[in-house]
Amino acid sequence: MAKPKLFRCPILKQWLKKMAVIHQNQTDEVLLEETKERIMSGQSLLLSEEYRHIAEALAEEFDCPLVPIETSGTDRLLTGNFVKRMRPVNVDIHIKAPVMISDYAQKRA
Repeated sequence: MAKPKLFRCPILKQWLKKMAVIHQNQTDEVLLEETKERIMSGQSLLLSEEYRHIAEALAEEFDCPLVPIETSGTDRLLTGNFVKRMRPVNVDIHIKAPVMISDYAQKRA
């Protein structure tokens, strides 16, 4: 998922379309339906922390694990004017152990 302002940059817009990125400016119901379609077609999804409720609902419905991914350094991508955005930036990605929502729900009960 990406914020609508990222689709304004011509080069980035084409890359986001090829990657089949979902616009974030939709209602939760529309986002949930679109993400369900993506999962049913076999595609993976990366959702930000603000959409955790959608991720948990999808994981529970499709009985698939959630894999937490933490990034740092992406904030430097969105600073400055367009020319500054085109410079390389180091982004750290930390992939954590998968979590099954069904196991988590049993432990809570």
